[in-house]
This record gives sequence, structure tokens and C-alpha cells, in this order.
Amino acid sequence: MNIYLAGPLGFTDSGRAFHARTIIPTIKNLGFNVLDPWAMTDEASIESVQSMPLGMERKLAWQALNDVIGENNHRAIDRSDILFAILDGVDVD
Repeated sequence: MNIYLAGPLGFTDSGRAFHARTIIPTIKNLGFNVLDPWAMTDEASIESVQSMPLGMERKLAWQALNDVIGENNHRAIDRSDILFAILDGVDVD
């Protein structure tokens, strides 16, 4: 069964580490196939936009990448049998 992991943990280094080292292995050990939204978009694409200087070009690049990220997540949610949401932290996503 596919399980989609939703939540704000990927927005910080410590949250992302906890997500990768604790949440994902725990869910996999329960026998689920993990659909991880933080791994669905090419990291190089994200880093490329993050490294751009502030300005309109960067803003437009983020808008385009946000569409890709949203579509990746939409497809994964459609493929999932279960959605596991972490609703905690300062930015409940």
C-alpha cells in the first residue's frame, strides 16, 4: 500500500533530518511504500532557483517550479491509499 507523507518537516534542516531518519523508516517498517513529497522534485532544480539573485527572474522561476512541485504532489496523492499528515510545528502545512 502507498502512503503519502504530508507535513511541514521538510522546511527546516532539522525537520528534514527527522523526516528522513525517523518518520520514513518507521512507515517503511510497517510495510508501506512511502510517497515522500520532499523527494519528488529534483533537488538540483530547487537549488538552481534558490541560488538565483533576488528579483523578477527568480520570482518567475519559483512560480514555474511551484507548479511542478504541486503537480508532483497531486500525482502522488492520487496514487496513495493512505495519507499520513503531521500537523505540528510553527507552520502547519
